[in-house]
Amino acid sequence: EDIEKPEMIVSHEREILDTGGGILRALSYLDDDAVFVVSGDSIWQDAPSTSLIHEMRDAWDGDKMDCLLALQPLKDMTLTKGVGDYTVDDDGHCTRSRDQNGNSMFTGVRIVHRRVFEEYEEGQVFSFLDVMDKAEADGRLYGYINQGLWHHISTPHDVFNVSNHLLARLSA
Repeated sequence: EDIEKPEMIVSHEREILDTGGGILRALSYLDDDAVFVVSGDSIWQDAPSTSLIHEMRDAWDGDKMDCLLALQPLKDMTLTKGVGDYTVDDDGHCTRSRDQNGNSMFTGVRIVHRRVFEEYEEGQVFSFLDVMDKAEADGRLYGYINQGLWHHISTPHDVFNVSNHLLARLSA
């Protein structure tokens, strides 16, 4: 499939299914065992000569991973506020920091194997965080450290800061 020109499918929810239930519903439109999921409340900029999507695709190992999360080091977050959701060990395993004291923030970009949804039914309301926690408990949650910049958009101030930053880069 063409990763540069993905097909976009809208999965309308009559009732909000939360992040996990929404992804599970959208899977009914797809045939692949593993899929990319991207949350829409952020903007990322690839580092020179890199592509986050391509690098994650190449790092994916469906035999040992249930989820591969793109993580942004907090030290690289300068325009928007980040929280330390996760820490990644040398083997790539992720550990959620429940006190948000980790060194990286989950970007909302991930590869997910459909097997993580086997215990849920379509139409069920649940958080994707439950899926990530189970993958972590099973030793199947991995992280990929983003080499570029990632900006979490959660306030009008974030929109203003990131927009100004991007406009300045375009005019430079």
